[in-house]
Amino acid sequence: MAPASQASASTGPAADATPGPTAFARLLTELEDLDFQQAGSDDPATTIYTQTDNPLTVEFDTATTPPTAHLIHGQAGQPPTWRLSFTAATPDPVALMVLWAALGAHLDPYAALDSAATAMGVCITNNQPPPASA
Repeated sequence: MAPASQASASTGPAADATPGPTAFARLLTELEDLDFQQAGSDDPATTIYTQTDNPLTVEFDTATTPPTAHLIHGQAGQPPTWRLSFTAATPDPVALMVLWAALGAHLDPYAALDSAATAMGVCITNNQPPPASA
């Protein structure tokens, strides 16, 4: 069920809305780990993921070349507060950092940064002075 640049080999309307498993695979895994669920879409080239009680919606658009992910922040029925898009060419660590920053946009940005580091398997040290300038 990972968004990608090719449609899945399955047939039927539901299969048409579920892209193949190449592009955005790591981002989709992270969304699933965060309990985001696939939501309905009127566009068969768009796969939407939402999470209960979270103002962030993630849309994968496979009609574009290359495929594009859109992170949309806002409440249902209201115009989006902001929208950020990136392509399947975006490196996985960057996509994860963007996702975690977006998730924390309405909460604690420091916690979002720490979560992004954890998702990427890196350690962030805090309480360290900035490097001395040369």
